[in-house]
Amino acid sequence: MDRNRAGGQFLLTGSSPVTGTHPGAGRIATIRMRPLTLPERGCTVPTLSLGSLLQSPGESITGTSDFSLTQYVDEILKSGFPGFQELTGHPRNVQLDGYLNRIVDVELEEFGLRVRRPASVRAWLKVLAAATASTASWEKIRRAANPGSESAPARSTILPFIGVLTRLNIIDDLEAWVPS
Repeated sequence: MDRNRAGGQFLLTGSSPVTGTHPGAGRIATIRMRPLTLPERGCTVPTLSLGSLLQSPGESITGTSDFSLTQYVDEILKSGFPGFQELTGHPRNVQLDGYLNRIVDVELEEFGLRVRRPASVRAWLKVLAAATASTASWEKIRRAANPGSESAPARSTILPFIGVLTRLNIIDDLEAWVPS
């Protein structure tokens, strides 16, 4: 890396850095990677192009897919982890649960958060997942995180978790897409 400073020569992959590692400031650029689309996974062949939609906004939209609802649900349940793509049923669930347990039991504490009630944090993550692609407010999510109880977790409790989960790329707020 030091001999040729042209940049773009190496792709370092992984999740959050381990505490105490070199941050790479001035040498490493962080790129947010999102899960592969179905065509990128080799599951489907697109019959409709976003580029063509934007070039001809007045034309009618048509497209077809041989991909069934069951297949879509299965792809969603696989998650975006490459190592999970071939897993099904119980083995996949064990891996996904292990991923969440690692976040709750290890990574949150590595970022300085003391987890007093791991089951509550897991319940809160479940509520966050259920709110995916919805317009649920943070307040509604906060209240839903403690079902059957009159009291929701305090904002002062939730805000540090939101910050760390965002830094870990577990929470990823997306702004509304405007194609202008």
